[in-house]
Amino acid sequence: MVAKQILLAEDDAFVRDMIKTVLSSEGYQIDEAKNGLQAVAWMHEKAYDLILSDIQMPQMGGMGVLEEARRLQPKTRVILMSGQDADPDQLRELGAFDFIEKPFPLDILLEIIERSFRPLQPQMHEPIPIE
Repeated sequence: MVAKQILLAEDDAFVRDMIKTVLSSEGYQIDEAKNGLQAVAWMHEKAYDLILSDIQMPQMGGMGVLEEARRLQPKTRVILMSGQDADPDQLRELGAFDFIEKPFPLDILLEIIERSFRPLQPQMHEPIPIE
């Protein structure tokens, strides 16, 4: 099985290294970006199965990464993370797959990542009456 390709955009070197170490040990292939501009450059170079991005970064933050991902790789799911308050529902409406607040337990991050690779479940709606 081919390793899933993850783009990790995080300006804090310690956090980036910690996440990369854990995800690599789980068999994921990780490319790193220390800001949003580097993340976008990576998106021009190759396709990703998942993008994991901090929201607060210099030069271009996670919202810019999300916007560019929607344009360049529309099928790639994006998980945003931040140590600041954010509205997960609003981020999902803007196109993020999920949001995780820092600091977070690494097992929770792994659970969200694994969930991101599952097919979306169809939404069940009430039948529309035919007149």
